[in-house]
Amino acid sequence: MNSSRWLIFLFLTSSLFANTYVRKAFIKAHFQSIPSENFNAQSIKRLNNWRNPKNDRLYEDKRDLGEKFFFDPRLSKTRNLSCHSCHQLSLAGTDGLTNSIGFLGMKNPHKFNSPTVLNTGLHKLFFWDGRSQNLENQAMISLQGLHEMAFDIPLAVKRFKQLPYYQAELKRLFGENFPDRLGSQKNIERAFRSFDFITKAVAHYQRSLLTRSRFDAFMEGENTLTEREISGAKKFVSLNCIKCHNGPALGGHKKAKFPIYGDYPYAEKVIYDNDEKLKIPSLRNVALTGPYYHNGAVPNLEEAVVLMARLQLNKKLRKNEIMDIVAFLNTLNAEKLPLNQPELPLTRHPYDFEKE
Repeated sequence: MNSSRWLIFLFLTSSLFANTYVRKAFIKAHFQSIPSENFNAQSIKRLNNWRNPKNDRLYEDKRDLGEKFFFDPRLSKTRNLSCHSCHQLSLAGTDGLTNSIGFLGMKNPHKFNSPTVLNTGLHKLFFWDGRSQNLENQAMISLQGLHEMAFDIPLAVKRFKQLPYYQAELKRLFGENFPDRLGSQKNIERAFRSFDFITKAVAHYQRSLLTRSRFDAFMEGENTLTEREISGAKKFVSLNCIKCHNGPALGGHKKAKFPIYGDYPYAEKVIYDNDEKLKIPSLRNVALTGPYYHNGAVPNLEEAVVLMARLQLNKKLRKNEIMDIVAFLNTLNAEKLPLNQPELPLTRHPYDFEKE
């Protein structure tokens, strides 16, 4: 074998070993690739590990209703905010702001920014402080929160009386649990107790917001990554980043103390609800979802990687290591963002919003 063939053989062999090493490490860390198939109810449930014992035949319709709710600003007190205001799909499910802005321009009182809504069906905790453990509860908190959409139950009843399409769909999809008419106080309380029907529909929609990446294809056996990207994945594993950023979303399922080593240089005090731990964010689409960290104080991914290594791992990375890890993180970007926006139903006229 001449020298050139020998070099090619060594290169191919080393690449094969590197690919195998990365795949085995991520499989051990319970990573699940998002399939390339068109998503349907069964594939979404399977990937989200979400169980519906009744085998819901109306899943797709509930998802479509949830999509309308997600985009509809009439589900906010001032009628100018929707879920999409803070979770814009063109911005990979974020708003690109340091701190999220809600009702009457109020900033998040915890000084948190808006995390991505994409792939949240793969998460087990929600909000930066992890105070919610399911998508339905997360949607309820966001809708009713005074610093978010401030959409309380009495206001919801008034609005929905003027939105016959929503009334009819809720009755059709949630059946015996929803009254024929929003009339008596008893029916009103039964219909909108804890926003059950609205939040269930929104959660159905959020579970469908799954994005496939080049790394998913790589984990399925395709050679979709460059040498630098493989090197970054190996470094991600060897530094033990994968200890926290694991699972199908590479995060999103537990909390951790932050920081462990030293002080966070962007010292604006975070207001915690229970403890001084923060949710470990998912790394899917991380290169698209800046600014970074809980208070959005870190403007670019390179600095985010440097700080995370120093504050959580007590490591100082070399320039080439930083760029390799950033290259790997870019492989987690969505191949295609879900950018469809639904047509919203009309309000019954005449309707005087000023009398609400």
